[in-house]
Amino acid sequence: MSNSQETALWIIAICMIIQTIAGLRTFLFTKKSMGRMEELQNKNSNRNPKHKEIKQMTDGGRYKEALKIALELQQTNPADGYAWYYAGISNYHLKNLDEARSQLLRAQLIHPTWEKDWTGPYLRAIEQQTKAV
Repeated sequence: MSNSQETALWIIAICMIIQTIAGLRTFLFTKKSMGRMEELQNKNSNRNPKHKEIKQMTDGGRYKEALKIALELQQTNPADGYAWYYAGISNYHLKNLDEARSQLLRAQLIHPTWEKDWTGPYLRAIEQQTKAV
């Protein structure tokens, strides 16, 4: 094997190692971020027992029920970001995209740090779906 072939193989091997390390780093960062998000959800959901109930409903696909409770919470506490977030998720799954967008934006206004992990993915999905129509 010539020197140039050996060099090419070394370059390929190094690139594969770098790619693997980058993939692992992304995986670990995502896992850590999701863990923080769940920790925050669990910590803050304890403030109002209805948050946990709504989360269970949305996780179980019971969006109409979750939406009803979320809207009630919005009436009693307009600054409840969770109520706006879960109403947005419910409306998203019920295909009420305009309502979902406005509710998710309101949740994001109350909790700006939610954009990356919570509201942002739904808002981007809504954007893509409305462009497709």
